[in-house]
Amino acid sequence: MKILYIHNDYHQLSGEEHASGEIVAMLESHGHEVCWFKRSTVGIDNNIGQKIKAFFAGIYNPFIKKEMNNVSSTN
Repeated sequence: MKILYIHNDYHQLSGEEHASGEIVAMLESHGHEVCWFKRSTVGIDNNIGQKIKAFFAGIYNPFIKKEMNNVSSTN
C-alpha cells in the first residue's frame, strides 16, 4: 500500500518527531511504501504577523493544496 505521511516539524525536536519516524519505519517494515510530506513552522517565531498568517494558512492554503496534488499524482 502507498501511504502519504503528512507531518509538521516544530521549533524544537520533540517526541512527536521521533514517533513519526518510528511509525514510518514500522509501516515500511511491513511492506508499505511511505512518502513524506513535511513542512516546518520554524520561521514563525514570536512575530504576531507570522502567527496570524500561519493560523489562516492552517485553515486553507492553496499553495499546499497544489503541492499535495503534485505529490499524490507522482506517487
